[in-house]
Amino acid sequence: ARLLAQRVFHLHWLALYFVLVAGAQAAYRYSHGASPEAVLSGALWVVGLGSLALGIFALLALGYARTTVYTITSRRLALRFGVALPMVVNIPLTRVNSADMRRHADGSGDIVLSMHRQKRMSYILLWPHVRPWKFAQPQPALRCLPSLEKACAALAAAAPSQTSDAQQAQATTEGMATQEVG
Repeated sequence: ARLLAQRVFHLHWLALYFVLVAGAQAAYRYSHGASPEAVLSGALWVVGLGSLALGIFALLALGYARTTVYTITSRRLALRFGVALPMVVNIPLTRVNSADMRRHADGSGDIVLSMHRQKRMSYILLWPHVRPWKFAQPQPALRCLPSLEKACAALAAAAPSQTSDAQQAQATTEGMATQEVG
């Protein structure tokens, strides 16, 4: 849940935003002659609302982390997720062009799938299990995987069963691109 809160919901940036808003509001009130009690009460009001928002997003991240299950079979990848409305998205491995991996400094990471352009997937349906900011051609993603190497090995083992021997050699060299983040 911590990884999802940091990397998907960006709680640290949201907390910084509310601190800056509280500081700006306090500075504005102070510069216009408000009493120290009024400045402090206004700042505490913003900090309280910010804490409430952070708590809601933290609970949402916890809910998504607890309800998300990625299943890799020999034919498909199933994404089961949803806090209020559980759903399952089945992605046949034959529709996957490539899988790219992003490893973070702590060893966790994401796997992003590039799909054939036959049928467009919905960004809103897949969120937060989608590559950020790719609205035109959404790419499903296995987000915040704590054991990234195991997931990559499982996906690589399942992918060749859908291809011919010539394509297997190419998939081995091109299928899992690695990008170090840290």
